[in-house]
Amino acid sequence: MKAAVFNRYWHTGGGGEAYGAGLAHVLAQRAEVDLLGHRPVDTDWLAERLRIDLTGIGTQVVPDRPGAVTDAADDYDLFVNVSFMSGDLAPHPHSIYVVHFPNPPELGLSKPKKAVIRGLRAIGGLPAAVEYRSGFFERDSGSRGVRWTTGEGVVRVTMPARGATPVTFVFGAGRPAPTTVAVEADGEVLSELVVGGPVGRAEALWGTSATVLLDGDGPHNERTVTLRSDTFVPAEHGGQDHRALGVPLRGVRVGTGVAAHAETWLPWLGTRGAPAAWQLSYGTLVANSEFTAAWVRRWWSADSQVLHPPVTMQRRGADKAPMILNVGRFFAAEQGHSKKQLELVHAFRTLVDSGEHRWTLHLVGGCEASGRAYLDRVRKAAAGYPVVFHIDASGAELADLYASASIYWHASGMGENPERHPGRLEHFGMTTVEAMSAGAVPVVIGLAGQTETVRDGIDGYHFLRAAELVAHTCRLIADADLRARMGDSAEARAREFSLEAFGERLWAIVDGLPSRERPGRYGPAGP
Repeated sequence: MKAAVFNRYWHTGGGGEAYGAGLAHVLAQRAEVDLLGHRPVDTDWLAERLRIDLTGIGTQVVPDRPGAVTDAADDYDLFVNVSFMSGDLAPHPHSIYVVHFPNPPELGLSKPKKAVIRGLRAIGGLPAAVEYRSGFFERDSGSRGVRWTTGEGVVRVTMPARGATPVTFVFGAGRPAPTTVAVEADGEVLSELVVGGPVGRAEALWGTSATVLLDGDGPHNERTVTLRSDTFVPAEHGGQDHRALGVPLRGVRVGTGVAAHAETWLPWLGTRGAPAAWQLSYGTLVANSEFTAAWVRRWWSADSQVLHPPVTMQRRGADKAPMILNVGRFFAAEQGHSKKQLELVHAFRTLVDSGEHRWTLHLVGGCEASGRAYLDRVRKAAAGYPVVFHIDASGAELADLYASASIYWHASGMGENPERHPGRLEHFGMTTVEAMSAGAVPVVIGLAGQTETVRDGIDGYHFLRAAELVAHTCRLIADADLRARMGDSAEARAREFSLEAFGERLWAIVDGLPSRERPGRYGPAGP
């Protein structure tokens, strides 16, 4: 069997990539495995960083354009997509989509309002519709939920009635510099507008729009429109996204008044709809935790099988040091899934100021250009206190830190609203389990995935506020026997999430997939 494991972000070597690498390691026991990505993958570097054996696993670079991943994956008997928030279609139903956390549902009106239905009946027209044909990435997960074009986005519009119909295209912000967008139909430029760069409050809320008049063609009263612009790469401007992006389209409005069809660009009007076409193309969806699976049901109206990530068990040192450890990339909450190092430093300062001077806090994590300002804030807050930074640490260095650490802190989601920003909570927490396997006692946020791994009062402690974090830590520092008992319990608990346990569950899922020829669990392959 030939198997492909796709991830857009192999080069970051983070938690999602550890999931994918562990999955590839397990599949390689029975199959030829390639890692697919949009950039060359250094398997030696990845294996060392993640402490996972990738011997014999190949790589393939896939062009970063819509449809390229699907085309490349069609050469394999099994396709597994482990890329965070990917919208790539599976080529056949013998495929698995791993959900690290779901992006919010399509922002749009799932059911037309009664006034719209009355309006359509009154004019005797066809239902208006908007179809994204090509040149669009899947909707982003941000508050505006935009669809980025690839520089040439093709939209098929169905008009509700004969004659000229106004169609409005609404664009969002997010480009580092302005660009001119041409709205074309049949090779004719119908409108041009400038999108991107600094915008006022009104434009930020409502977007920048262009309205054109379209006459429908054929019996279905349709028209194809192309949105052309130049492209940019966010990573070249301090971001972490390496896609070539055109312009962000928020939505399309067809017609006017009560008879209008609107794919809304206002997030508070969004409602849950049916699973998207790319979800339907996979044989099964796999969630990394019960927490994630619950949001898959809520946001995507789809079921998923829970397959906790594969965790590499760590070495436990003979003598534990008076050391608190935290592992995670450095970036601020507004950039997404922050590990809250700044809050941890403030909590540690409280611990030291209360008279505890023997212990040190070690912060380990990568930091790309977009996170440098946040890292500087954390360093500034830690000045004068026994806080040690390990930026872009090697796998060997991290293993030594796990072996020595007595306590492990984890605070992703601290201070966040679980209903408003569930994606900012810890979906599972691989580093917590790694630390537990080395006998470190976890003191972690009592939310989301952390509650599935750490049993409060048995393997470690849960907290919600900084004062609780400090109090639990003081209790562990003061009682060496308690630390030893909880460390033993944490180590035993971690084995339930080992690579071996993951492999058994993974093969059961693979064996239950439909064949390439048969319809998938959620329906036939393809849109």
